[in-house]
Amino acid sequence: MQLLIISLILCLFFVSDLSAQEQNHSPFLQDLKQRSNLEPQKVLDEAINKHQQSKATSLESLALLHFIIEGVQDKGEYKEANEFNEEMRLLAEQQSNHYYLSLYWFNLSVTQTAMDATSEKLQSILKAQQLIETHKIDNLQHKLFMLLGAYHRQKGQFEQALGLYQDSLDSANNLIEKADSLTQIGLVNKKLNKNQQALVALEKALTIFNKQQNKAGIANVLYNLAGINFSLGNQALAINQYEESNLIDKQTRAKNNYAYSAIKLCFVYTVVEKFTLAQEKCEAGKKIFNEFKAKRGIAWANITIANVWLKQGKSQEVITLLKLTIDEYKSVLSPWLLLVGYYFLTQALIKQNNLVDAEEYALLATQLHY
Repeated sequence: MQLLIISLILCLFFVSDLSAQEQNHSPFLQDLKQRSNLEPQKVLDEAINKHQQSKATSLESLALLHFIIEGVQDKGEYKEANEFNEEMRLLAEQQSNHYYLSLYWFNLSVTQTAMDATSEKLQSILKAQQLIETHKIDNLQHKLFMLLGAYHRQKGQFEQALGLYQDSLDSANNLIEKADSLTQIGLVNKKLNKNQQALVALEKALTIFNKQQNKAGIANVLYNLAGINFSLGNQALAINQYEESNLIDKQTRAKNNYAYSAIKLCFVYTVVEKFTLAQEKCEAGKKIFNEFKAKRGIAWANITIANVWLKQGKSQEVITLLKLTIDEYKSVLSPWLLLVGYYFLTQALIKQNNLVDAEEYALLATQLHY
């Protein structure tokens, strides 16, 4: 009887203390986590090699798989992330591990966000929420609120998103999670045109990321601070922040993020008429989007390049590039980005005195809903 009681106590401990399951890793994985902020690509390669060599079925394997999935997602390689995620799901089901099954649904929702699968994303989050509430996995509450906030933000429901991000801040398990929440609170305040509140939240996040030497977090916050400062007319500060963010992305080999910050730099360099630098950054970003076969990214790069050329009076080159871009990528462009493409194309056609085509594209622009 005494042995049975001890067994029951141990069973309850391992079922309820899921945070311990997440945190008690081997020295190898602890070392990877400590180094991941400074050399993410090297660490990710080591993790994948370790996984491929061992193919073990332990709790440690689940933790390593989840670490890999997050690293691959950060690079924007969602197909590969899905393959690792499916592997994690099968292993978690074999072990009846509800913690990692919840993370499976969270990981899937991230991929669905990248693919604009909004309704599927919500279903994935709700499946994770059911597991979390049923099995009382308290240390996943922060992640749950973050993803629900992202869903409502994507739907344009900014007040709801702000409340959920505040809930995520209140349920943060560590400083990095707190900084992540503050970052999102800043971004939603920006959407609500509350720029000062946005700057305060982002500066708090930046302070934490700097103290934790979290380069990915630093680059992300600088990118978003730059966007707000540029909109407020602080061009010099914004350019410095974009440049610093872009440099960190390059140093850490965060290719997807580097591409985005490069295109943004292309745009701001164009505004201040640094056309050579603008062209270089646009081409650098476009090269990565081509590598990832990211159609929307390629189209965004082309439209931004067209703006560079338009400012330099290269109207015929703009017409050729934008007609090809719109014909090939129209189906993946957001209404806003398509509108910008039509605007630049119309301006170039007017400069070429082709008023008939200019009127046609101007009419198409007025029919867009954004």
